[in-house]
Amino acid sequence: MSRRAKLRGMAAVMVIWITALVPTQLDADAASPPVTSPDEAEPIIVQLRLGRLVSRTVSGFRVEDDALIPLTQFLDLAEVSYQVHDDSRLDATFQPSGRRLSIDPARYKVQMDGRFVQTGPSQLVYQDGEYYIATGLLGGVLGLRFHVNWSDLRVTLLDAEGLPIARRIRRERARHALLRQSGGLEPDLTLGPRRNRWDGLVMDYSWLLPSDDPLAGSLYRVGLGTNAFGGSLTLSAESVGEAGTGDVRMRGSWSGVWQEDPWLKQLRLGDGFATGPQFRSIRGVSVTNSPFIRSSILGTIVYDGRLDPGWQVEAYQQGRLVAFDSVGTTGLYGVELPVQYGENPVDLVAYGPFGEERRFNRTYRVSRSLLPRGRWEYGAAAGECVTLKCEGTLNADIRYGATERVTFRAGFDRFWRGTLPDLDHPYVSVAASPTNAWTLEVEGALKAFGRGVLRYEPSIDLRISAEVIGFAQRTTAPLLTSPAQRSTMVLQGFYRPNRENRAWYFEGSVNRSHTASGTFTRATLGASARAHGVQFLPFVRWEWNQPELGATSLQSFAGVTAFFAPTSAWARSLGRFWIRTDLEFQTSLSPTRAALAVTRSLGLGSRIEAGVRWQRGGLGTTFTLALTSELSSLLSSTAVTAPVGGRVTGYQLVRGSAVWNQAAGRVEFTPGPSLDRGGVSGWVFLDENANGLKDPGEHGVPHVRVLIGSSVAQTDSTGRYGQWDLVPFEPFLVQIDSLSLRNPLFVSQYEAVSIVPSPNSYRVLDLPLIESGVIEGRVLREVDGAAMPAGALVLVLTNLETGEQSEITTFSDGEFYALGVRPGEYQLSVSPGFLDFRNEAAEPVLLQVEATPGGATLQGIELIIRRRN
Repeated sequence: MSRRAKLRGMAAVMVIWITALVPTQLDADAASPPVTSPDEAEPIIVQLRLGRLVSRTVSGFRVEDDALIPLTQFLDLAEVSYQVHDDSRLDATFQPSGRRLSIDPARYKVQMDGRFVQTGPSQLVYQDGEYYIATGLLGGVLGLRFHVNWSDLRVTLLDAEGLPIARRIRRERARHALLRQSGGLEPDLTLGPRRNRWDGLVMDYSWLLPSDDPLAGSLYRVGLGTNAFGGSLTLSAESVGEAGTGDVRMRGSWSGVWQEDPWLKQLRLGDGFATGPQFRSIRGVSVTNSPFIRSSILGTIVYDGRLDPGWQVEAYQQGRLVAFDSVGTTGLYGVELPVQYGENPVDLVAYGPFGEERRFNRTYRVSRSLLPRGRWEYGAAAGECVTLKCEGTLNADIRYGATERVTFRAGFDRFWRGTLPDLDHPYVSVAASPTNAWTLEVEGALKAFGRGVLRYEPSIDLRISAEVIGFAQRTTAPLLTSPAQRSTMVLQGFYRPNRENRAWYFEGSVNRSHTASGTFTRATLGASARAHGVQFLPFVRWEWNQPELGATSLQSFAGVTAFFAPTSAWARSLGRFWIRTDLEFQTSLSPTRAALAVTRSLGLGSRIEAGVRWQRGGLGTTFTLALTSELSSLLSSTAVTAPVGGRVTGYQLVRGSAVWNQAAGRVEFTPGPSLDRGGVSGWVFLDENANGLKDPGEHGVPHVRVLIGSSVAQTDSTGRYGQWDLVPFEPFLVQIDSLSLRNPLFVSQYEAVSIVPSPNSYRVLDLPLIESGVIEGRVLREVDGAAMPAGALVLVLTNLETGEQSEITTFSDGEFYALGVRPGEYQLSVSPGFLDFRNEAAEPVLLQVEATPGGATLQGIELIIRRRN
């Protein structure tokens, strides 16, 4: 080969090599993340703050008036998960919404939920593995607001509440508050039961007058009650049948309650009830150590499950945080929750390490037959029968809570019947909840019946139950069962597909009753749906009748019930009306029942209802009209029924109570009933000498709300308050609603008072107000030997007696001011979080706020902040 040929070959190889190399190099240059030159961006060090949550000192750049902050450090502070790819792209996911942020520094592109934003070197810098992004660009993409203060070298995110870090801190605060509430609110004053010889007087009355014979055909009842020897003494008289017959039934009883006595909690003399599971009236004596009002809390149950390690679980009941737990390396969690009798739905919310959320529901239905672990209760009753079916009766009953999930019961019922054979019915039962979702009850009474119940309820959206009862056949004239009954069976089911839409669900039931005359079975399938504010309840029903003698018959029905509320589009045009319609027909399209009812509220506790109904085989079409008024002093109800072609009838009902309020010295009238109820009454007054007593010359404070348990009373123009219809023998917490005090310096001397109302009487409780103190001062920071004002700091004021804490924020000049400080000894300190962040220290100050007329004012308080050594 000639030299020229060799040169040509080498040139061709070089051309090919250069051709292949140049694009590669260009691609490499294009893929290289940009670096802004120092001429365009000024390196800085700033404090990056996410609201008042967290902060960190970071390096960045300044481009004109905008700050470029390190994105990964911002995401770390916000607890947002992100991933950096090999080509320098960054993907971040904001939980729980799932919004995705993508950064491509090679192409100056920012993407948020599919929306692209083209940037430039002045807004996005990639240097030494870090992404520096302009706060204006980042805020616009995320929908957030940044504030840059160049004098303080501070970059602050103003609205950080939507970030995962903010939600986590809120959860931690709620958990700390939950831990502080473990003991509940402790009363400052406790007033136990009062056992006077004679106190209070209550009268209940009711009178039903028919239109055709208002006097002779009327029905009446009158009852008197008082507090005698600490118990409830009641006497009553009522007509037996129409008043014109002259027959009157008299009743009387005395009930005493001793809540703290473990052996005897209730004693009743006179007319009362048997203590066993079979409810019946007696006239005699009954004793028990069962509580007068059983606590709704049975105990605690663990709700457990499995999640990925690092997650946290919170449990909510009725929207309130009640427990929390962290998932360990095993992936297991368990939250121990208090459970009440009845249904215990729990909303569980799981939070991932980067703000992920999962929500699910559990429930635990507690049978009323269960007792707390280790609790035993007895009951005994004896006396004469109220009905003519027996002459005397006796009951002895005992229950024992073997575990939180199993309770045993046993007892004995006896009936003396004169000419008929006496009846003895020993009985036993067991109630068990082997798991949170399953409940089992088994009960049997000799020569009476056997009963079994099984329930499955994993959540409030699904429940299935079955109950079977078999009846004894060889008992002569049985009292606990019906002579014709053989057995019954009831199956029930409920399912809600979507818990968020509570108005949509399905339900069904099967009822089968076997008697001496045959077997009757009813099966029903129903649903609920809401559309345009109207609630529809369609159903279908089948009825099988299998007589002992004769042919079996089957009937099928279908129908719908609809409710029109005032908020619905249909009823809104008609005003404040509630409308209900019912329609039922057989599958042969033959109507069997139809009804329409329209109700309208008239205000002031009154309502009017008009309706029309028709039922095949009945009285035909019937019109009804009713007016009901529940006033502050009585209840009145008037009703008229007018069948087409028939006689118009009506009635008038009047019911109410008269209560003697010894604290106010007057008789008060209520709708009632008021027998065996109690009340609290007294003054809310300004205690000028702070001695806790209402002295002459000290005036009541009007228009103050008083919280008594779940009830609310308000003082009148003289400062008196009163609340009736409270359960006696049970403690109530009484508090003054501080938001209702018009003078911000007024505070209640007692944060809470525990009081036990007495039956059939008012209990007097005066609530003194005292004038609180005012504290004011300033916070200074030593800087190079000079004292400079320290503004925007959080101070903590701690009551040394109760441990209660409150926060005070200083003004920009370092001064602070707080009013409404309850008399007592306090410690005032700078929040440790602020001091730790700046490596500073400040000695706390002790304060003594005295209870004086006009309130104490402490001035000139100084807190000095110094650098730690």
